[in-house]
Amino acid sequence: MANGGTPWTADQCAQLRALLDSGATFAEISQRIDRKPASIRTKIRDMLAPRDETVPNRPWTDEEVADLLRLCAGGVSFVQIGLRLGRRGYACSAKYYDLQRKSPPRDPVRQIADAVAIADRDVRRSIEHRSLTSALFGDPLPGYSALDLRGRV
Repeated sequence: MANGGTPWTADQCAQLRALLDSGATFAEISQRIDRKPASIRTKIRDMLAPRDETVPNRPWTDEEVADLLRLCAGGVSFVQIGLRLGRRGYACSAKYYDLQRKSPPRDPVRQIADAVAIADRDVRRSIEHRSLTSALFGDPLPGYSALDLRGRV
């Protein structure tokens, strides 16, 4: 790497942006620009606007969220998404995974099935084992063994 320790030129910065927009990897960019991958990562971080600590984080707009989801589905890295959206890569990553954690509204049929399962569990908890030995060895509760259920079906 011939450029180690030398400042980045405007041409190299423009070439870096173009390569990032084209979806090139850090290794490919490293060979093209003749810089180490760590130097490229640092430059990408520095190319983003420095964070002003006096201004609170701006909220995500619906358009930015839609772009984030679309670009993630397309396999674009969070660093590249951050450059396109004017945000840091880790902010894009955090928002994406936050959206993934939020579960969709529950199905009412599923809620009823869950309520029935909870009621059944409560009934089972109220039933005592026939003996300490059956409890120790995990025998089914009275009324819940295969033989007991055979007569009910």
